Amino acid sequence: MRAILFLACICSMVYISTAASAATWYVDCSAPESGDGKTPETAFKKIQEGIDAASHGDTVIVAPCTYVENIQFNGKNITLTSTGPLDPNVVERTIIDGNQAGPVVTFEGTEDETCVLSGFTIRNGTITGMGGGICGGTETTHTHATIRNNVITGNSATGPTSSVGFGGGIGLCDGIIENNTVTGNSAVMGGGGVSHCSAIIQNNLITGNTAAGYWGVGGGVCWCHVLVRNNIISGNSASGGWGEGGGVHFCSNVLDNEIRDNWAEQKGGGIASSGWIHGNAIIGNSAGKLGGGLYLCGQIHRNLITANSAPEGGGLYDCREVLSNTISGNSATEDGGGLANCHGAIHNNLITGNSAQRGGGLARCEGTTQNKTITSNCATGAKSVGGGLAFCYGAVRNCIVWGNTAEGSANQTYESNTPSFSCIEDWTGGGLDNISDDPLFVDGPGGDYHLQDGSPCIDSGVNYYWSAWPQCDVEGNCRLSGDRVDMGCYEYGSSPDSDGDLLSDSDEATRGTDPLREYSDGDSLRDGLEILRGTDPLAPTPPAVIVITPDGPTIQEALCMALTGDEIVVAPGTYRENLEFCRASANVILRGSNPQKPDVVASTVIDGGGLGPVVFFTGFESEASVLKGLTIQNGRAASGAGVCGGPGGVLANGRHNQQ
Repeated sequence: MRAILFLACICSMVYISTAASAATWYVDCSAPESGDGKTPETAFKKIQEGIDAASHGDTVIVAPCTYVENIQFNGKNITLTSTGPLDPNVVERTIIDGNQAGPVVTFEGTEDETCVLSGFTIRNGTITGMGGGICGGTETTHTHATIRNNVITGNSATGPTSSVGFGGGIGLCDGIIENNTVTGNSAVMGGGGVSHCSAIIQNNLITGNTAAGYWGVGGGVCWCHVLVRNNIISGNSASGGWGEGGGVHFCSNVLDNEIRDNWAEQKGGGIASSGWIHGNAIIGNSAGKLGGGLYLCGQIHRNLITANSAPEGGGLYDCREVLSNTISGNSATEDGGGLANCHGAIHNNLITGNSAQRGGGLARCEGTTQNKTITSNCATGAKSVGGGLAFCYGAVRNCIVWGNTAEGSANQTYESNTPSFSCIEDWTGGGLDNISDDPLFVDGPGGDYHLQDGSPCIDSGVNYYWSAWPQCDVEGNCRLSGDRVDMGCYEYGSSPDSDGDLLSDSDEATRGTDPLREYSDGDSLRDGLEILRGTDPLAPTPPAVIVITPDGPTIQEALCMALTGDEIVVAPGTYRENLEFCRASANVILRGSNPQKPDVVASTVIDGGGLGPVVFFTGFESEASVLKGLTIQNGRAASGAGVCGGPGGVLANGRHNQQ
């Protein structure tokens, strides 16, 4: 008992000692002279004095005043704050002015998240390097300090070479950057506002920053690879060498932001060269050449993309996967008012009210165009063509193309792939299971393109083309409600599907599967596909041999419901299909019944019908993916008409032995 009491006493003493060691220091430049900093009445006159006196865990409180300083944290995990970091009036009057003598605030780079900078106006800093307002360390060591509730304005990053001149406002900071206003900063290379921060960047106003010079990329935010979330990114610009990404350039996860009224001299007025783009409002951005809203981006999911403009691709240009977005009211003077030159999957989008000379809705998109509602778009000009779409040679299926106009010719489609399972106004061009009946929108003139009860588009699509995930309709509802998927971007009578696995959340609750996880049993086959395949989504499914005959199922059905390791064996016959491998089940063997016998290979034919590549890979296959013993013929594409190795130049690594 004595030992226990002694230990408890020791622990109590350690706690009291630790708590007592956390001191508060005061700074006030209006003080008649610098004191010891221990009380407001004996405050230091300089912020750096407070930092120098502080130790880890201490707090330095700074009174409203203008401090002409270039301060350095020197690796100390302290809180540096104004007297009212949540009061805009206090923040406005508590100024640290760098006087163009270097960065206003410099971190050592070793600080952790307990180090806090909060409640200041940080202005007039400069660096030949990275981080004119706030420099987070070196290129190899970045601070993890928390930066919040500041106004960071009028700072710059300059440099004569491509290795410097990033992050006019903030650079090299890997902690949380939140609730700041980052405005009127500049960089000659990239990231006029924020650059090279592997940080959570959230709830900031990032406005009026510029990147102009040797590269000129990312006027607002550049090279930030953790999370850019819930910010307003507006009125930024990128010009000069590359002139890309007026708002955002080369960031990995851009979620739930308002990205508005940014400008790029060349490409990507709103966003350029970035990865997962989800839930953003991308509005009123412009580019001098390509992609008013977005350029060269990865997965574009559930965004509002509206009122953007560029000569080509008013809404988007050269983006890989465009899933469940509303793309409306964008304009291009040349091609693709809504989208242009997009090579990946383009699924479940509402494309409406866009305009261009060629392809009011979309133009020159070679990716699969599926489950889209393309309506009320316009091709303008005497030589205009394709009010809905033009020069789109990828597969077009499960779409509604209705109510589009062209001042020149071809109101709905022009020089594009023959659709299938689609509803096209005045359609007489053949194709599999197309219709030209009125789709019965709830209120087309009023902009409500949901389907009425009794619409001929309900349960009229084809189920088995699932080349991109998640699969939801444009509102996030389950993409399969009923026996067959609907035509168009809305699924009639559907309910939310949080993980996009073709099982609604309510169905998942009934079955006991996980509504937030596509693969409840972890076997790489999504829960909804398990149901379609006839296997249990709660028990791992072993790989199997699946035999395809001309009597069914189709090869594409087998590919879409395949597991990695499955072997799909095709019996002799002619199969009129355009095949798409699926990323989650990419590594399968697809072969004829006897690849060693030339006569069997010659009689096992996959015929693309001139509707697109005969075989389209995701680009993520490994050597375990095998294609052999088949005759592959009659494909059509700008590149890879027989076998296309992936979108946007991504090449599959599998073994392809087609004959």
